[in-house]
Amino acid sequence: MLAEIPLERFRDGIRWLRAHPAVDGGRIAAVAISKGAEGLLAAPRTCPSWT
Repeated sequence: MLAEIPLERFRDGIRWLRAHPAVDGGRIAAVAISKGAEGLLAAPRTCPSWT
């Protein structure tokens, strides 16, 4: 169930990657399957600046 997926983890992961010196923060992509995919699609609601 989507309500059980902690969307903050996606937000925190993206923020961590963007802050990492070896990562081009404007070129982050993600791939997921099953519940991870549902969470990944819903995660931008927690951080609208991703879109």
